[in-house]
Amino acid sequence: MCESLTNYVFNIKIKRTMKVIRLTILFMLIGIGMGHATQTYSQSTYLSVQVNNRTVREVFNEIEKNSEYVFFYYDEAVDSNRKVSIDMKNETVDRILDKLFESTDNTYIIDDRQIFISKKEKPLAMVGMVSLQQQARTITGIVKDNNNEPLIGVNIRVRGTNVGTVTGLDGEFTVSTTESDPVIEITYIGYKAEIIRVGNQQNLNITLSPDALGLDEVVVVGYGTVRKANLTGAVDQIDSKIFEDRPITSVAQALQGSIPNLNISSSSATGTGGGGAPGARMNLNIRGVTGLSSGSAASSAGPLFVIDGIQGGDINAVNPDDIESISVLKDAASAAIYGSNAPYGVILVTTKKGKKGTKPTISYSNNLSWSSPINLPTMMNSVEWAELMNEAKNNTTKGAYFLSEENMQRIRDYYEGRINTPTVANPGRFGVTSWASFDNFGNGLGNDNINWYDVFFKGGAFSQQHNLSIQGGSENTNYYVGIGYNDKEGILRYGDDSFKRYSVRGNISSVINKHVTANIRSSYTKGITDTPANTQQDNFMQEIAQKWPIIPMHGNDGRITEISRIEHYRQGGRNVTTDNLLSMTGELVFSILKGWDATFNYNYTSNNIFNEKNAVHFTMYDAWGDTYYVPGWNGEGFDEYTRGRDELSRERRDEDRHTLNAFTSYELNKNGHYFKGMVGFAQEYVHYYKMTASSGRVTLYNTELPTFETIYFNENNQSIGEPDKKTLTTRGVFGRLNYSYQDKYLFEFNGRYDGSSRYMKDKRFKFYPGLSGAWVVSQENFWQESMSSWIDFLKLRASYGSLGESSGTDYYPFYPYLPTTPPTDSNWLFNGNRYSSLSYPDLVNPNLTWVTSTTIDFGFDITALNNRLTATFDWYRRNSDDVIGPAQAMPAVIGVKAANANNASLRTNGYELTLGWRDRINSIGFNYSVRATLADSKSKVRRYPNPNRTLGTWYDGSTVGEIWGYVTDGNYTVAEEAAGIDQNVQGNNKGPGKDWTAGDTKYKDLNGDGIITYGENTVDDPGDKKIIGNSTPRYTFGLTLDASWKGFDISVFMHGVGKRDIWTGTDGPGNFWGTPNSEWQANFLTIHRDRWTPETPNGYFPKYYLNSANNSKNQQVQTKYLQNAAFMRIKNIQLGYTFPKSMLSKIGFEKIRVYVSGENLATITDFVETMDPEFGGANRGLTYPLQRTWSFGLNLSF
Repeated sequence: MCESLTNYVFNIKIKRTMKVIRLTILFMLIGIGMGHATQTYSQSTYLSVQVNNRTVREVFNEIEKNSEYVFFYYDEAVDSNRKVSIDMKNETVDRILDKLFESTDNTYIIDDRQIFISKKEKPLAMVGMVSLQQQARTITGIVKDNNNEPLIGVNIRVRGTNVGTVTGLDGEFTVSTTESDPVIEITYIGYKAEIIRVGNQQNLNITLSPDALGLDEVVVVGYGTVRKANLTGAVDQIDSKIFEDRPITSVAQALQGSIPNLNISSSSATGTGGGGAPGARMNLNIRGVTGLSSGSAASSAGPLFVIDGIQGGDINAVNPDDIESISVLKDAASAAIYGSNAPYGVILVTTKKGKKGTKPTISYSNNLSWSSPINLPTMMNSVEWAELMNEAKNNTTKGAYFLSEENMQRIRDYYEGRINTPTVANPGRFGVTSWASFDNFGNGLGNDNINWYDVFFKGGAFSQQHNLSIQGGSENTNYYVGIGYNDKEGILRYGDDSFKRYSVRGNISSVINKHVTANIRSSYTKGITDTPANTQQDNFMQEIAQKWPIIPMHGNDGRITEISRIEHYRQGGRNVTTDNLLSMTGELVFSILKGWDATFNYNYTSNNIFNEKNAVHFTMYDAWGDTYYVPGWNGEGFDEYTRGRDELSRERRDEDRHTLNAFTSYELNKNGHYFKGMVGFAQEYVHYYKMTASSGRVTLYNTELPTFETIYFNENNQSIGEPDKKTLTTRGVFGRLNYSYQDKYLFEFNGRYDGSSRYMKDKRFKFYPGLSGAWVVSQENFWQESMSSWIDFLKLRASYGSLGESSGTDYYPFYPYLPTTPPTDSNWLFNGNRYSSLSYPDLVNPNLTWVTSTTIDFGFDITALNNRLTATFDWYRRNSDDVIGPAQAMPAVIGVKAANANNASLRTNGYELTLGWRDRINSIGFNYSVRATLADSKSKVRRYPNPNRTLGTWYDGSTVGEIWGYVTDGNYTVAEEAAGIDQNVQGNNKGPGKDWTAGDTKYKDLNGDGIITYGENTVDDPGDKKIIGNSTPRYTFGLTLDASWKGFDISVFMHGVGKRDIWTGTDGPGNFWGTPNSEWQANFLTIHRDRWTPETPNGYFPKYYLNSANNSKNQQVQTKYLQNAAFMRIKNIQLGYTFPKSMLSKIGFEKIRVYVSGENLATITDFVETMDPEFGGANRGLTYPLQRTWSFGLNLSF
């Protein structure tokens, strides 16, 4: 439909204004001049075309996609279906066309960015086409699929403009343009994009072909790229869609559940730095257990991170908005190219880049979110708690009570509202400051009713993300610049905690000439984590768990009490960590000859982490209104009444990394045979320096600006500095050889000869090979004749690879050092003074060498049902040999620790499956897709130095994660039944305990000897113990649902674990048992209402005591209290709307999308409600909670 003259003029003005804005911002952000080339476009533009057995039309499309050229020709003049093979790099378009049309009767004319093709004998026929470009017109058309059905909602865009529309219910469209040379771009989910030159046509009939779900997609692999259809190893790739519009602070959070057997878990720190805390780091692992730690703990080493071709990056520091795609190399054959740097897989991150010959595009996105904690426990009310404490005390000592009747009555009166004072009237000078809140006669001074979890965690925390980027390019240069700001507010109610990240990234690529391209990539990230200093050794969650509900939050005068520790968080100092990461890369790419190129890059990365913690004294009021100092130093308690104590500590860690890569490749494609070879050299040099200094029991002149220079009191001169300086170098040569025949038979060999400065010269270098192959069955004639109608693509894969690991050893494992003791801690006197002293070094093992990891992998890739269904499956076995384990025990007379040795072995078997379905209901224009992932792994110890097969550590044949325990047989119902067992043997350090009574846990006598013991605590004699569960997460899964209709889109993402057993532990207070020992670690929650009492003999929890001996006998590892940690969590639901392009083109925008999103919305699990199954019971549930987050956001580009 034609526009009025007024609208036409208005649109022209808007377009011109937006162009000025875009160019102005471009100059401000990049700061470089981009002058116009003096050469013509065709002389200064270099293209690469590499096609094998493709049509001429596909070559035209490839050139148009990667340049500003547009082809014009009459159908009868050019055989566009003719198959050709071209392999040309960095050539001008005329040379490419000469090759394309050699031995044909076609010729061409290049007019700036227009290319006109005709017969040689009728070159003047092109003149008419040229004249057509001078006219503006209205273009109409219809878009259909290959079944001749109209397609609804297809995106139609005039290339190089903001003019666009979508097809209607009948597949028809109309678009008006003033461009003299209109080119139409057609894109649609599930179909291949098309670029149509309009020429002299007024009405277009367009047929879209189904997209083979990315088989032609280019996948990033080590030191190169490969078509997805030609992959021979176990490689997954995802694009930036999973990062978009989610309230996350790290890439790892978005990857969770998106790739099978990419295991991501939260840090389990007990303070404000782990779990769901702002800025908490995530742990990544590929394909399960990688090693054996001390005791019975397994290690799961992380993969190598490669960011834009540079190994050793930090994925947690990358702004998710800057990422274009992520590839995960899972099998050893694919990762072998990185040698000892990648024994357990590789994650390759590719950041965004501009496109040559495109106008500047500015994009802005934000996310505004509000978070509240989930899985917070609920404490018993004060009356319930007091009654249970008295009950437990009476169970411990008959007739004894924890709280007096006077105290109990005061608690009841306050709870029921008969009194309004939360503590006694005259608590004594230290009554409201002491931890226990007891007077000298054992009477509780408090009678408050507080749920401390609600006190310390607020119901809503605001966070925000903002990202701004600009990208584009001239004829020879493309660029991308992105800046980001992320402000994550924590959920602490008092003292505040937060994480802020500032990031900037710039990628520039420029063609110097036809043989040389220069690339510069740089990034800077600054992260700031700010939390209260926390005077309880950073164990914030444990401190909450130990608070009784009767402890007063306010005194009778309304002031905050010190025992609540609220003011410790508000005024007691800060713990601030600043993480600066700078990365700069310079790269030259040479196109030497046809098919031969070389790349040289150098990267410098500097990571500086600075932590400052200052615990400072502050003033509070006692019950009489008098002020007193509260010490900031956390080691002295509350005995300082006239002078405060402060603590100041600083730590600085600097890591400088220098990385050099040089590699060259040559490829040849002839008569269906494809060869490509690559060789290279890589070297890394890491310099690490750490310096710590701390000073306690000091007084500062200025607590607002704490420095060591402002210390004017330092008792005992307790100030120390601990420097740590070390370097590490790795060096290797690597190579890869690829061969394929007619894209049916694919082979790849990778190898690397790697060395590390960690080892002695005779063990320093080792070779790591990787071999993989694939058979594309669907390319065979017999398959195309009989099966291709319902299975479109089938590829079978197999691989073998061997890698070495050295990360389990120190930088200098062969060089012993002498431990030093400072004078203040030395017990040696010389001439009446104390001096520094030295100790004997531990022994070293000169035979220590690499851990060798060997993996075999079998898999298949399949697409079926007209490319709507996809499936990828891999089965693998990884053997880890020469794993580092403990040395043979040495006689005590030697007096030093023996060195570790390569004396253990581990085997891991696993599989991973990805299923996808993508389709469209054309009648209503509804698109939808489903993606499901499933993975599993299981590890067994093949060899370990434990000849007695003692339990509690590894032994030959043990399964990683196995849990040994007793089988629960209910509770003893009457005292007489409990008295009938042999108490003496059970209490002789070989059983659960003694002094059994009614209400205690009853265990089954598995070996039939009439007593309950753990025997010799060995595999061969475990007494009445057996394997009752396994803590390894099994059957991890993810499910993604997407749908779109008329601009609306919705996505749902779920993930979880199908099987996992957790023993929550009894080594301190937590959110399961209530108390593992005494009243000082009592944390009775509402779940503990369900317990054994004479009135409730079927209660879930056993009888409670207030001492460790009696509680311990009931809290032995056993079947009844083993928790099922399987879960499914609705991780994210997002609803968005994208405004029509036909509307946006009138105001100069390419895209505007608004959305709402919910994170961590619901969890289905049988796990105990006071813990989060995603954390797996870490720290007995005392982990900073995850949050449910609601967010709103906007995406726009112009």
